[in-house]
Amino acid sequence: IRRNHAAGWLMGAGSPSGSDTDVSERGIVQGHAYALLRVEEVDGHRLVQLRNPWGQTEWKGDWSDRSRLWTPRMKAQLDWSAEDDGTFWMALVDFAENFSSLYVCRLPAPSWETLEAKGEWRGPTAGGCCNHPATYGHNPQFLLTVTRPTHVIIALAQADVRGSGGELFPIGVSCVYNKGARVSRLLQSHWSADSAPFRNSREVSLDTVLEMRGGGGSSVYTLVGSTVDPGCERGFSLRVFADAPGCTLEPAGS
Repeated sequence: IRRNHAAGWLMGAGSPSGSDTDVSERGIVQGHAYALLRVEEVDGHRLVQLRNPWGQTEWKGDWSDRSRLWTPRMKAQLDWSAEDDGTFWMALVDFAENFSSLYVCRLPAPSWETLEAKGEWRGPTAGGCCNHPATYGHNPQFLLTVTRPTHVIIALAQADVRGSGGELFPIGVSCVYNKGARVSRLLQSHWSADSAPFRNSREVSLDTVLEMRGGGGSSVYTLVGSTVDPGCERGFSLRVFADAPGCTLEPAGS
């Protein structure tokens, strides 16, 4: 969360499912979206500032406007205000307990490189997720080469189904270190990051830092995008946003 905030990316949070006419005992509207404005660590306290877009109905627990935890120093450090405007502070631990989702709108800087590849799940290449070891390795795979530790955002988007009468498939993408080779199954020994859980969304993404591996001047990671079930046929695009130059993206050999 701190890295996202420092990068200037927009963030929001979703409370647990329910009707927005329901408010928890501590003031959190259920089934509701909040803006996440700031994240700070002051004197060992990890705090987040949120805003209810209604402009009212605020958190009532620790670090709320009327909390006794506020000291003159903390108020000065965080520009504290007690106005009933829907904006409030809360401890990170309370945030984790009272919200079920964190939303991030990532806006890579113009200096970031953008790489793109296209493919399709068709016939034998519609291999499904790693729960299907006999077919998972047949999915289209791509090799991403980095020449230094690189912060990347990897996005997998399935073809649009609007107007076709079709439905979105649950999809996911994994980034695996397998010494530049294709993968047939995901092993515990492989370093990997993924977009799990699979979601029937137009696009899914993962955000990670790729470290240098293997001792050479470059490291090659394998990207695998898939549907949950085998046999789900559709075209897709794979985009990689990288904060370091010199990255390449190419199809993995057979």
